[in-house]
Order: sequence, then C-alpha cells, then structure tokens
Amino acid sequence: MKKTRSGLQTTTRIFGLLAVMVTCTTFMCCGLATNLRHLHSAKQNAVIVPLFGQVTQDWYPSLYQAFADTRTDVVIAWMESGGGSVTEVRLLDRKIKVLRAAFPAKSFYTFSEYLIASGAYWLACTADSIFLAPTAYCGSIGVIYTRIDSTRADSIAGVKYHIIHAGNNKAFGNSHYPITLPEVYSAGQEILNIYNIFLETVLHSRGERLLAAYDTLGVVVPFETYILYLEQGDVFGAEESKAFGLADEVLWFDGLIQHLSRRGLKVSNVNGLPVSSFHNMSNSLVHKPREIYLEIK
Repeated sequence: MKKTRSGLQTTTRIFGLLAVMVTCTTFMCCGLATNLRHLHSAKQNAVIVPLFGQVTQDWYPSLYQAFADTRTDVVIAWMESGGGSVTEVRLLDRKIKVLRAAFPAKSFYTFSEYLIASGAYWLACTADSIFLAPTAYCGSIGVIYTRIDSTRADSIAGVKYHIIHAGNNKAFGNSHYPITLPEVYSAGQEILNIYNIFLETVLHSRGERLLAAYDTLGVVVPFETYILYLEQGDVFGAEESKAFGLADEVLWFDGLIQHLSRRGLKVSNVNGLPVSSFHNMSNSLVHKPREIYLEIK
C-alpha cells in the first residue's frame, strides 16, 4: 500500500513537472513569435515597382499592392516610359493621387535609368522625389496630336470614300476625310487645354524646386521665360534635369539601394524578395530604348 501511494505521488509529480514545462515552453514560444512579429513590423521597407513601356492602367495594381502593404514605408516606381495617351495618363494620375491620400504616411519616389518623359513625367511629378541614373533622360513636357490624312493614298489606290454625317464636326479625325481648318482649330484648342493641365501639374508639384534651380543658376531671363524654355517638349539629360529642377538626384541603381539602406530601409521587389543590387531586379525588368513613344497622343 505504501509502495502504491509512493508510485502515485511520483507519477503526480512527473505530470505536474511536464505541465509546468509545457506551459513555460508555450509562453516562451508565443512570446518569441510576438517579439519576432514586432521586430518584423518595426523594420521599415522600401518596395520597388517596375512600370515599363507605354503608360497604362495595368500599372495601378502593382502600385496599389505596394501602398496597401502594411510593411511598406516607401514606394519606388521604377519608370522606363516615354508616355501614353492623354486618357490613360490622366486616369492613372487621379488614381495615384487618391492612393497617396489613402496612405499619407508613405513616401513615393520615382527612378529611371533610360527615359521618363511626357506622360510618364507627368505621373512622376506626383512623387516626392525623382531619381535618375546618369544615363537617363526626362522631360518632354508637351502634347502631340497625330491626324492621318489618307485621301491621296486612297486616290492612288482608286478608292473613294463617301463620308456621310450629321453634325458639322462629326467627321473630324476620319483619315479618309481631308483635314479642314475647323478641325485644326478644334484639335488645337483641345491640345492647348491638356497642355495647360500638364503645366499646372508640373508647377504644382515642382514649382518650388524649379524656382530654387532658377535662383541657383542665376538665370538673367524672367522666371516665366525660364519655365517656358523647359516646357517646349525637349528631353534633358540627368545632370541637366537636376540642375533645372526637373529631377532631384542623379545616382545609379545600386547607389539608390545604398541611399535607402543608409536610411535603415530594407529594399524589396513587389513579391517581397530582397533587393541588394541591380542584379536582383534584372530578371523582372525589360529595358526600353530612349526612342520609345516620346509623346502623349
């Protein structure tokens, strides 16, 4: 009887000890997991979003993913684009502005190695800073409208089109219809309207930096003339762009990574994979030459 009681006591002690060990282990693991989650969430992150080719609404989902990620503090749009249609640019411009208003604490930068021009530069002006590699060009502030007149080709081919329409301006833009002065005037007014909106966007975003560049350069012409020079549709090299106030910093991509790292930022791509140099991005990016689509049409 004594032996049995002793055995029960021993068993009870063993189970008690196991219970304490399990409780402590659970507490430690949970606490460790909580601490790891805390350390991970406390780490600031910069996400690079590649946006290449003609401006399109397909750019938006990646931008939204980067902004909506709670671990992201800085979003960098890597743009290689010469622009796109007025409609696509203005729609995306609005979406980016709404996105930035929804996540006001997050910084937004743009970067380019080749070209960020016309409609793409319009969008870049929504960013806090524009970074260019020494090889990049930017600008091309302007609007272009292309109207094909194929009436002579139709005549050579022995084809004649009869355009029947109601409304004097209904046939505007039809390539088989000769262009008229009213159409030229109408298109010109629309282009001028879009051009003025483009200028307002640039001045609203970068006005102070353009003025600071103007003062630094010591330009003798009036500021308005200086701005007019920049807004004639020309593209400028990286160093010129910085000097004129169109861009903020000139540095290579690996220099950008180092710049962000010195600020304590962990740089990754949109899939969360770490980026420590340009080699980490090469497989996901397809570079475009400088000549791509230098217009908004």
